Amino acid sequence: MKNSRYNNKQKDNPKPEHEVGMHFGAPSNIFIYAKELRTKLTLEEKILWDKLRNKLLGYKFRRQHPLYKYIADFYCHRLRYVIEIDGPYHLNKLQKQYDIKRSDEMNELGIFVRRFKNEEIQNNLADVLVRIQADLKLREKILHQRLNKE
Repeated sequence: MKNSRYNNKQKDNPKPEHEVGMHFGAPSNIFIYAKELRTKLTLEEKILWDKLRNKLLGYKFRRQHPLYKYIADFYCHRLRYVIEIDGPYHLNKLQKQYDIKRSDEMNELGIFVRRFKNEEIQNNLADVLVRIQADLKLREKILHQRLNKE
């Protein structure tokens, strides 16, 4: 049997397929779409990426990162932390329901999702960064406590 970190049939990897690796078993077609999205960041995504890139907040973030069956705007694997930026499209009733379902599914995988509106990035970037830093500290504490229990 080939040694692959995505092969959940290995005896040393009892995790369900969707929990394997930093992509949680994302299908290959999502990687292609994510790569395309990285070339088409919105203004708000560019603004926030400028503050997240190169570990400026102390943690590595990835942009347009495939996770399970979704693509996260920004993802910190170490803390299992997602940042989503919602434009006007997310005000649609059906999209709101989809966003809730998506966040719930990520939460079930142990991933925390923080959502910001475009207007927050444009008008209150300093406050957004304070909230992100507070989340990062809390996630670090929570994950540290989990490791100590095991």
